[in-house]
Amino acid sequence: MLKQGIQDVPTIQEWTADQAEGGKVVGVDPSVVTAGDARKLAEKIKKKGGEYKAIDENLVDLVWGSERPARPSERVIVQPEKYAGKSFEDKIDDLRKELDKKKSLGFVVSMLDEVAWLFNLRGSEYGQSLCAHLPY
Repeated sequence: MLKQGIQDVPTIQEWTADQAEGGKVVGVDPSVVTAGDARKLAEKIKKKGGEYKAIDENLVDLVWGSERPARPSERVIVQPEKYAGKSFEDKIDDLRKELDKKKSLGFVVSMLDEVAWLFNLRGSEYGQSLCAHLPY
């Protein structure tokens, strides 16, 4: 297990490139990485003498087969401020202030966990007991 962010611990990209050394092929599902991350990883793998290959079918999906659990079907809810710590309006206001301080015109929030945090959105997998007490 790699402990991301710890000094002297390689990133997952560095570790993967190291594993590809000597002509090994690394298969990557292009639907789960950004184009930029894919390019960087492909470059690192190539420098180590390996090959980056986009795969057609996600190997995890193949392993699950027909045993894969159904996707969540419950509605997304807004986490109450008492659990989130701040309203999403306050978080957005803080973000705008930070952008002004840095003289930035904008900020792209695209990772699902970032969107969920910024807007205090939660799905049923975060606790059915909480969701059961909230009006929709």
